Amino acid sequence: MPTELMVYIRHVQASGFCVAPGAKKWFESHGLDWRGFIKNGMPASELLALNDALANMVVDAARREEESRNGQGQ
Repeated sequence: MPTELMVYIRHVQASGFCVAPGAKKWFESHGLDWRGFIKNGMPASELLALNDALANMVVDAARREEESRNGQGQ
């Protein structure tokens, strides 16, 4: 059974977003736990459920990293 893709702060940075105050404020405006995210990351499915373009970009960065790690990158 495949594990869920996790998103971490490095994926926010890889997407070109500023961490503070930008991403922090974005998390807070969506009712997401910023400190928990910094400490543990969060499942990509939670970000995708927001149906938000910025969230999708961050998840895409996590996917690219995962594909690269698994030798599936283009």
